[in-house]
Amino acid sequence: MVESNLNPRAISHAGAKGIWQFMPATGKQYGLYHNQYVDLYYDPVASTDAAARYLKELYTKFGDWNLAISAYNCGPGRIDALIRKHKSRNYWKLRPYMPRETQAYVPTFIAINYIFNFYKEHKMKPMYFKYSFFDFQIIRNEKPQSIKKDELFKFANPHILNNYIAKNVYYYKIKER
Repeated sequence: MVESNLNPRAISHAGAKGIWQFMPATGKQYGLYHNQYVDLYYDPVASTDAAARYLKELYTKFGDWNLAISAYNCGPGRIDALIRKHKSRNYWKLRPYMPRETQAYVPTFIAINYIFNFYKEHKMKPMYFKYSFFDFQIIRNEKPQSIKKDELFKFANPHILNNYIAKNVYYYKIKER
């Protein structure tokens, strides 16, 4: 939400894509790919799985969530260099030396997390989608097929780029009741 505003088709000025704003090289390391039919950077499930694995790896590396989140934004190499240069692993001491966008990243993350957890105390009323994640089933396409994309299919499957689903591509469909 910090960068993409939960837009699965968001693309940054630097070329990061999807809800989790993966750069192409990093996304590829975590199994994301794109071709003429599908772009897994836009797949909400595949990209969230990749982001969780990447954040876990960053936390394991840095031992601090603020540094891990900062590294997610500006890259672990940059955070490593700051730690070496300033001889500190204290996020708040390193923050002034981070890129401007990264300086705002953790405080914005903290603010969003606060709103998600304490919205009732501030008499905020969230808007809800008509459907939840649990209303959908994940289907592995067994054979290539042409499809007719209605609005719900497009919404649930931002990673399907045209009216064709290739073999072994996953897609999301409302569960039969």
